[in-house]
Amino acid sequence: MAASLQEDERKYWRDIFGAPQVSEVEATLAVGPEAVDSHFHPDQLARRLGVQTDCPVVDIWERGPVEKEERVSLKGGVAVICDPATFPSVAYIAELPSSVVVAVGIHPRLANQSQDNLDEWIRHMKHLVGKERVVGF
Repeated sequence: MAASLQEDERKYWRDIFGAPQVSEVEATLAVGPEAVDSHFHPDQLARRLGVQTDCPVVDIWERGPVEKEERVSLKGGVAVICDPATFPSVAYIAELPSSVVVAVGIHPRLANQSQDNLDEWIRHMKHLVGKERVVGF
């Protein structure tokens, strides 16, 4: 509402009532609404940004080019990793923010690989599925 007033009118009301205090909700909205990314590929994002695929997820989130009006306050998400070449290590999973869980898989575009490759990838995936915070495959 104050934005619709002329500057001298805003000054008049500020002088009488003081400057408004920014509430916690307004502060959050200044950086964008809170959001959870239900499906993101940290390995693919890292490659596009030109960083190592084991780069911390928080660094990847902060590097992404996002227009100011499209920014959100990212609170967590599901890291989907479907390229066996970039399956995460147990240490990488443990260092993810507590609000991030992991799903692993083999992308269908890789289904034409040799049976030996597929068997190896499935063994690795089974190993990861048993780890804490790996919630899907």
